[in-house]
Amino acid sequence: ACHNKECPFLHIDPETKVRDCPWYDRGFCRHGPVCRHRHVRRVLCMAYLAGFCPEGPNCKFM
Repeated sequence: ACHNKECPFLHIDPETKVRDCPWYDRGFCRHGPVCRHRHVRRVLCMAYLAGFCPEGPNCKFM
C-alpha cells in the first residue's frame, strides 16, 4: 500500500470494484471459488436454511 501523499498514481483497491455474489448471499453459488463475484461469509437465517422464513424480505438476515 502506498502511503505517499504526493504520489501521482491513483491507487484503487480492486476488492471495492467486485460486487457481492447474489447467489452466494442466498446460500449457494454454483461457481464456487471460481465465481467472478465476491463471496462474503455472513450469518444466515436458520429459518431460511430450513426452507422458509416467515419474515420474508423483511428478515433481518437478508
